[in-house]
Formats: sequence, structure tokens, C-alpha cells
Amino acid sequence: MARFNVPITQLVNNDASSVAVGWKLNFYSTGTTTRKDTFSDVLLTTANTNPVIADSAGRFGDIFLESGTYKVTLTDASDLEIWSAENVDGAVGSSGAVETKTIDYSISVDDSTKVIQGDASSGAITITLLAAATAGDGFEITVKKSDSSVNAVTVDGNGSETIDGAATVSLTQQYRSVTLRCDGSNWHTVSTAFDGDDVIFDRSFSLARNLALAASVASSALTISLKGWDGTDPSAINPVVVPFRNSTLATGTASLLTVTSATSLVVSSGSTLGASSGEAFRLWIVAFNDGGTFRLGVVNPASATNTLALRSDALQSSTAEGGAGGADSALIIYAGATVSSKPMQIIGYMDWDSGLSTAGTWDAVPDQIQLFDPTISLPSESFAKSFTSTQQTITAAGSLTLAHGLGATPTLLQARLICTDASGEAGYAQNDEVVVPLGATDSGGNIGAVVVPDATNLNVRFGSSAASFVALNKTTGAIANLTNSKWTIVFRAWV
Repeated sequence: MARFNVPITQLVNNDASSVAVGWKLNFYSTGTTTRKDTFSDVLLTTANTNPVIADSAGRFGDIFLESGTYKVTLTDASDLEIWSAENVDGAVGSSGAVETKTIDYSISVDDSTKVIQGDASSGAITITLLAAATAGDGFEITVKKSDSSVNAVTVDGNGSETIDGAATVSLTQQYRSVTLRCDGSNWHTVSTAFDGDDVIFDRSFSLARNLALAASVASSALTISLKGWDGTDPSAINPVVVPFRNSTLATGTASLLTVTSATSLVVSSGSTLGASSGEAFRLWIVAFNDGGTFRLGVVNPASATNTLALRSDALQSSTAEGGAGGADSALIIYAGATVSSKPMQIIGYMDWDSGLSTAGTWDAVPDQIQLFDPTISLPSESFAKSFTSTQQTITAAGSLTLAHGLGATPTLLQARLICTDASGEAGYAQNDEVVVPLGATDSGGNIGAVVVPDATNLNVRFGSSAASFVALNKTTGAIANLTNSKWTIVFRAWV
């Protein structure tokens, strides 16, 4: 509440008897002729008469105002208007009442300082602000989403008026709220509050806050978008916070960038990022702190012969994607602009398990989108993809060409023999498996198998001996020739 102070001074004689006796203060809702209560006590429990009438000394008793703004008119005892004032502040800045709305609602001048709880459990609702000129400078309102449904409570500016430059604010999580204050022309965010998990901010260097990723395709281009946890674009009410190391390697402090607007990176039609048609691939998504500007980046870390050491503990650089379909290399980080030796953070990856029909024609969204956390191995720390062949027939001096679909030349190979004979051999039973070395295992007996890998196939050649492999007897440990027809072989490869 607020104590009313007469906004316009009326000069009277010292005893006031010749001027103010019976004069009247009339209180209305701003811009209307609807009377609005004032009170004689600070708790706003006892309403004054309206108008409030001056006593025999020309004095008015205590007048306390409730929330909102008033129009105040002073008249003489004969109701002749002396003056009138609009937008007289009531209880601006005080704690107002809490009201719940389950359907669309328009804020009125009487709602100043109130908490409007939107219950959207039955459907999305919109809370529309009153015109800024009507609200006046200093009008404050809090809107809160009280229910746990997925339906949004949207706060909408009046007409073309904005909230911190945006047309609306969307509250999509239970207990999320926004407090807005008017300057007489537009609305501004004073504070935001989130659910309990959001209130205590995790300042861990490695973890971003309220971060999600999305991908879409259109016109053969890929758009990678930064989102909040609720799947909507970052905003003042839905900020995404990303930590970065210091731009000086010798300084051990971290910095935080807060993203409050829609942010995305487009991989243009024709840009392959080093992927091959019809082959699986993974793209890693990164973020740069480019001198205080947040930039998204993307990289295919695996070429036919190398793997990029993707690290956030060193300064990194990027190449501008360019928008012309020319971002065609693996091992290069592409961003919306060239970045030179700036802090970088790894934020996730996207997988295309079957690749694209035509590399560079982005007509399929990822099969998996994964946010990064410290338990996930980076490209240079582990094998990102693997291949396991079906059981292959062993033919003396024969060859196999096995397409592995890894998109790069494997760096690790393995071969396993599987006993297929019901009676077994050399102490091994049917379905026993034996890992065997690759290459010639007996220089004089033409025994073994060699594998020549490339970015597409495993090219296999078996030894020319009638028994292409030898193994130690499972029971006795003595060396034994294995009959080709009693065994099959499975090849594995990793990149």
C-alpha cells in the first residue's frame, strides 16, 4: 500500500474555512469514471467514502491506496472541478495479491504488483499486458506458471509493444515466472525465477546450463540450433549459459557466456563436411567464445586416415562455413564466421547411422542427438564406430572384399575363428571362438590371412595352405592344423 499525497497543491487560508470545507477528493481507476477504493488504514481493511470529503477545517483524513494507478479529481462542495490528475501511483513496488487464471486474461491497471498465476493444465493460456501508456512508468506485474503440464503460459505485449524487444515471453516449466516493469512505452524484465533445479546454478566448468540441441533440414541444407531445455529458443526468460576456459592459457579462470536469442548454424546445401555418400558419420557440435560473441561450430573429426583431437582445454580456430556449399573437409571446424585461437567448448554430437544418400544433400535429420558430458569419450580418446562382418567361408588362397561402412580407414582390426562342426576339432566344440592373429603365421606353410583396409572395404587374402589356420589344441596345447570346412571367420574393425 502507499499513503496518498495530494498531487496538486491547492492554496487556502490558514484556517481553510473559506475554501476547503466540504471539498471532495474523487478516486477512479485511471482513464475511467469507475470509482476505485481508498482506505483509512495501512492494512487496507476499512474503505473510505468515495469521494473523501474535507472536514470543517478543510483537512482530509488518512488515505491509503491499493495497487494500481488512480485518476484523482478535486471538486468543491458543489462538485465544481478544481483539478484532475491521471496515473496517480498506488502500491507500486509493494507485494500484491496472488490471483490464479485458467483462461486467457488481460492485465488491468488494478493488477499492479500482483502475482498472476497461470494454470495451463487444461490448455495453453495467454496473459496480455495492458498498454504501456495506460500502465505508466513504474507499473510492475509478475506472471508465473503454476501447473506441471507441457502447455505454455505466454505473456504478450499489448499490440506491437515489446518485452525487452521481444513480442512475447513463454513460460513452459512449472514454477517459472517473470517480473515485468513498464517505462510508459514498453516493458522490461526485472527478474526471472525458475524451478528449484534452476535456481542453484552449477558453476562446473565442463557443464553448460539449460542447453539443448536441435537439427532440421530444408532445401538440402542442415540447420543446427541451440535451444533451452524446454526446446524453445534462448531468450531473456530462457537463457542458455555456456562456460569457457580463459582466453589466456596461463590464466586458470573460466568465463560464462549467456545466450538470450535464437542461435543456429547452417550447413549449406553441397557442403559434405568430409562425409561420403551412403556411409555413416558423426558430427561434433562445439561453441566458441569469440571475444564475448557466442558462435556455434561443427566438425567431422574422422577422415580416411586421421582423427581430430577435439579438446576444450586449448584455444581453437574455425573456418567460415561460407554458405555456398564449399565446407567439404573433415578435421576442420566450421562456424558462421572465421574464429582464430579462441576458447572452445564441446556441447554434443549428431549421428547419421546410414549416412546421406548423396553427401552434401541434407535431406535427413540425425538418427541421434547427444549432449556432451564428461563420461563420453572424445574422437581422439576412443573408437567412435565399429564394424563386425557376418561369418565368412575360409577358402585356401581365396579373397574377400567386405564393405565396412565406417567412412574412414579402420585403425584396429581383429579376426575370430568360429568352430561350425558338430564334432568339433582340436579339442574345440561347435560354436567355440578363437581369436587368431592377422598376417602370415607360418612362413613355410603359407598359413594365415592378411587384411588390407581402406576407407570403404576390408580386403582379405587367405594363405594358400589347405589348412589356412593353425591353433593350439584346446585340451593338450599341441599345435594343430584347422580344417577350413570346419570353421568360419568373422572380421571386426574400428575407427
